Amino acid sequence: QETHGNEADLMSIRHRFPKHILRGSFCNSHRAGAIMLVVGKEFAEQYDEAGGLHRHLRMEVIVPGRIAKILCPGTSSLLPLEVFNIHLEIELAASDPGFLGARCSLVNTMSKAFAPQGEAHTIIGGD
Repeated sequence: QETHGNEADLMSIRHRFPKHILRGSFCNSHRAGAIMLVVGKEFAEQYDEAGGLHRHLRMEVIVPGRIAKILCPGTSSLLPLEVFNIHLEIELAASDPGFLGARCSLVNTMSKAFAPQGEAHTIIGGD
């Protein structure tokens, strides 16, 4: 989920969605963007052989407020999973010089954070 919020928003959302795990990456500037990753606890349990209360899920921020991923560890029956969220909305109009380059730069940065082929399943979402 792409958003323009802050850490306090995570707290209020957690109360509304108790069956989900929420992680977020926020910027100081409201306009700079923010992202939130929401994972169903039932889904996360599939990656939790040790019963670690979902502490095994790790969020890695690649570009604050723009690119982050949730990492689910591998199990005896599941390959590790990485789920990326990319927030491509930038503060330039589509006709402004640099618009396409800024977006391509974000995608390139994200691609460098992919797990090596065959080491994990990778899912990418965002705008």
